[in-house]
Amino acid sequence: MLNTESFDLPQLSLTERDRRWQRVREVMDERGVDCLVTAPTTAKWGDYQGDTRYLSHVGDGNCEAMVVFPKKGDVTVFVRGSGPDVEWELKAQNWVREIRGAGRMWGHAAAQRIKELGLERGTIGICGLAGVCRAPEGVIPYNTMKNLMDDLPRAKFSNATPLTMSVRMIKSAEEVAFLEKATALAECEVAAIAATARPGMHEYEVHAEAVYAALKRGGESPCMFRWRAGHTPERQAWVPTHRRFQPGDIIIDEIDAKWGGYESQAVHAIQVGGDPRADYLEMFELSRKVFDHVTAIMTPGVTWGETVRLYVETLKGTKYSPGTVLFIGRGVGEDEPMAGTNNSPEFLSGKFQAGNVVIVKPSICTPDHSFSVNVGDPVVVTDSGARRLGKRDLSPIVTEG
Repeated sequence: MLNTESFDLPQLSLTERDRRWQRVREVMDERGVDCLVTAPTTAKWGDYQGDTRYLSHVGDGNCEAMVVFPKKGDVTVFVRGSGPDVEWELKAQNWVREIRGAGRMWGHAAAQRIKELGLERGTIGICGLAGVCRAPEGVIPYNTMKNLMDDLPRAKFSNATPLTMSVRMIKSAEEVAFLEKATALAECEVAAIAATARPGMHEYEVHAEAVYAALKRGGESPCMFRWRAGHTPERQAWVPTHRRFQPGDIIIDEIDAKWGGYESQAVHAIQVGGDPRADYLEMFELSRKVFDHVTAIMTPGVTWGETVRLYVETLKGTKYSPGTVLFIGRGVGEDEPMAGTNNSPEFLSGKFQAGNVVIVKPSICTPDHSFSVNVGDPVVVTDSGARRLGKRDLSPIVTEG
């Protein structure tokens, strides 16, 4: 008999579960979808398993899971194996009690459950089939999809990525509260970098202090942590290097932190020791200026393109150029919208809605894009405008040394 004593993990309420399940099922009905199947993939620090996490509260610890979510009937979660894997997820959340081991044969397991539901001739929406943010080809494994199609020859399959994302983009008050907690953790990481980064230290030493600052406060792992340090860093690296900081180095970063699966971010370029550099201070203040201008107009109904145009216009007359991404959604992964200077006019005609949460992080680049500086913070779009989720001072930081 399984021990179902619950863990003390961050947990959204059953009211929140019922709210989103009802909304997802309403959209399924509108689009003629009988059942959803999510992709079991932990790629990109778990971001690509966002639909699984969103529908079930399962998927912690970067372990694969899949959800079979019918328009009517019980929701089923599949994890890798039976026994301990099932027991863990029963103790980790209270949203779903029907949890089964897939034996790592995800497609066959999901197909069997769909047959049990009597939906083998229905329309099955695949979350992650195509059009995932930053993964246009999709994220569901090929053989998982093949096994589903082979086992359900009379079913119709459709791409449900836009379906779930349309719901995920609008955050509830509970979701915003989780994102505020995650933002606070990311800000602790920024503070740890500012407190420890000194000339002569290895990058990885400071990286360790930053990650520890979030984990010791209840943060979740893994998370994206991008940075690059040097005299004129242009683009962040995926891992800290073994180089030692030099006086006057600039750290550019994108620091994620998670609370209960909800992923937020802090962006804050930092100078390591030395006299304050005029170029760093000028570029940082320009980034902050763009941030203030853009967030001041972020209200429901404003197009994404209006904010991008304001970004570009604010830099006219300066010696600097805009970067590419201006903002990207935050949530259980990289939620939409994501917009910047490379998007088409048609895409940029999309409009902000109340409940959108995005990280606004305008890069200020030299004309040849060999060096960039930015600062950024998540905001939630409300009926009265954008509200910052972070609390730190968005001012330049020059560490000691």
